[in-house]
Amino acid sequence: QRRARCPRHSPELGAESPAEPRARASGEGGAPGAERPATHPAVGAPEARLREASAALSARLVEYAAAEVGVGAESYRCLAEMNWAATGRYRTECERAATLNAANEKLMARHAALQPLLMQVRDIEVHVADLERTVLSLNEYTKRLEHRYRALA
Repeated sequence: QRRARCPRHSPELGAESPAEPRARASGEGGAPGAERPATHPAVGAPEARLREASAALSARLVEYAAAEVGVGAESYRCLAEMNWAATGRYRTECERAATLNAANEKLMARHAALQPLLMQVRDIEVHVADLERTVLSLNEYTKRLEHRYRALA
């Protein structure tokens, strides 16, 4: 059970009635010139208790600051690892792109070398088509000649 520390609310610490502060302020009650001693525990507290409270507060502040620094350092480490992973992926993709570019250049060079031959193949296809039309015409003509020869014979 915790004791109240304020002298006005704690009977053990010398609580006063509502009339007493007025009587003291007007000079009534008690011997003239006599002052009542301070009864609040914080006034005149032992230095050891103050040092202990200060040390506890300092320790908690140090613990809090260390935790904040730890969180920041962990975030930095995580970002550094992500950066290394991204750098590796970008390096791999860059190498793939360079390989693809080299292969594309080789294909373009081969296509350029084959282009005259492809043009010759196209010309040959055109000539073959003309020859096929000529063969069909000759075939029709020979059929007509064969019908005439049979008709004469």
